[in-house]
Amino acid sequence: VQDFVKFVHLRVQSIPEQGVLLVAGDTESGKTVLGEALSFAFFGVTERLTTKSAFKLVRWGCEEAIVQVGFQINEHLLLIERSITQSGDTTVTVWDRETGNVLADTAQNVQTLLQNLLGYGYKVFSRTFYWGQRFSENPYTDYESVQSMAGLQLYQQTQAAIEHDYAVAQLSAERNDHALSTT
Repeated sequence: VQDFVKFVHLRVQSIPEQGVLLVAGDTESGKTVLGEALSFAFFGVTERLTTKSAFKLVRWGCEEAIVQVGFQINEHLLLIERSITQSGDTTVTVWDRETGNVLADTAQNVQTLLQNLLGYGYKVFSRTFYWGQRFSENPYTDYESVQSMAGLQLYQQTQAAIEHDYAVAQLSAERNDHALSTT
């Protein structure tokens, strides 16, 4: 992160590959800004980013803010970089870190690529990242967001489909047995 909100320069390394991470710290220590930087890098939006307030993401007195995130999805090593100027102009690029090839370099192409790779978008990320800060009135919605980010939602949908098919097959078999016993 460079010149993003309160950070002149921030580099976070050695994040565990799996598990749930807790970001904790004193008031005004940058926890929310860290979430905004990740949200901006991946999705191009944050809770404070609107057309009229885009300049608020650029550190006071600077012309441009840049956020880069290196990450791995399965065996794919990727790098995303998104920048924003004081006037709100943004750029975004996703590279394959092994080959250096550009995978996407327009907002729409990046959004499509990341949706396909991650399986979730900004809304799920935001609800999950800020989960501890603002419990919703419907805790089930938060639970769904956490499942989606953890990749469990697809598994549960598949499991539900299998259970449904099994119940239908069992009901059909019971009907056949009943029909045979009455004839």
